[in-house]
Amino acid sequence: TKLTHVPEAGGAPDLAEWRAIMAPHVDAGDTWLSAPWAVTEFYVYRRIAALLRYFQNGFDPFSKAKRAGLESAVGSLDAL
Repeated sequence: TKLTHVPEAGGAPDLAEWRAIMAPHVDAGDTWLSAPWAVTEFYVYRRIAALLRYFQNGFDPFSKAKRAGLESAVGSLDAL
């Protein structure tokens, strides 16, 4: 499937940045498999944020996992 730009709906403050990031890949007709891995990795999470209207309601489906990761890192950080 070819990559597309992040949807404009939702009034996201980062839309211009994502347009600039994705423009070379959208213009080249890149797919999920031909674009650089890091681009598609971040892009999929950004598309999820758009789908769930993160910028309108603040809902982060990954907040529990993020919190758990931070809490589990406390011991390692203390050791430094």
